[in-house]
Amino acid sequence: MRDAFEERAAVLEYDAGLPRDVAERMARMEIETMRGWSKV
Repeated sequence: MRDAFEERAAVLEYDAGLPRDVAERMARMEIETMRGWSKV
């Protein structure tokens, strides 16, 4: 799971040009949603 998070954050940071902290927050939300771990 950590690898998926790190890879997604890197893609968001590099391809989308987001700052690392924003990319990590977005990646965390995407991974949680994808795995059904969303608290919503």
